[in-house]
Amino acid sequence: MTVNSKDRIVVAYDGSPDAQTALTWAIRTALLTEQPVEAVIATAADDLMPQRSLLWGDHLEEVRRAAAQGLGEAPLQDASGEARAGPAVPVVLAAAADAGLLVGGSRAPAPGAGVAPR
Repeated sequence: MTVNSKDRIVVAYDGSPDAQTALTWAIRTALLTEQPVEAVIATAADDLMPQRSLLWGDHLEEVRRAAAQGLGEAPLQDASGEARAGPAVPVVLAAAADAGLLVGGSRAPAPGAGVAPR
């Protein structure tokens, strides 16, 4: 299969359980469709969620390892993970600008954000 950038699956990854679910979904989809997968890790807090801390140091390395482990355990022909500096939304959108599919998880509201528990 000849792969061009439109065949690529980009998955936003921050090490959270929801991001792990998104990565698993992207990998399963890639296995079925023979598409490459790229996990993108944004390393700065998002303007929309300023209470989130920056990914750096040991925590960033832990997130990178988790993404690499998830990608490495699957029999994918083409998979990569990359940390990029900047807030999550613009970083992930830029990474997926020429991708065929963007996959992301859901994040629960921060404690005290005024949303009643389910």
